[in-house]
Amino acid sequence: MNSKSTLPLQITTRKLNNSNYLQWSRAVEVYLIGQGYENQFTSEPPKKGTEEAKAWRKVDNQIISLLWNSMEPQIADVCSHLTIKEIWDFVKTMYFGQTT
Repeated sequence: MNSKSTLPLQITTRKLNNSNYLQWSRAVEVYLIGQGYENQFTSEPPKKGTEEAKAWRKVDNQIISLLWNSMEPQIADVCSHLTIKEIWDFVKTMYFGQTT
């Protein structure tokens, strides 16, 4: 994970709504995996207080803002979770009925 990389303002033109979870999640997943950020939504964060945790948190917060920008406002408003993984699991449960 490169914590110094610059992320775009938008990762997909598909805004998550009540009927497009599969298309939205695939677009987001392809982007994040392509950028080397798969661990951000599949793994728990590193132990707090370490440099690794600080770098991980910085990237996680950047990606959270990207996710919020790729959701309809009423969905983003209820995704006030702390990590990408928590948001990813929550949205998957709400719109696809499964968890990882």
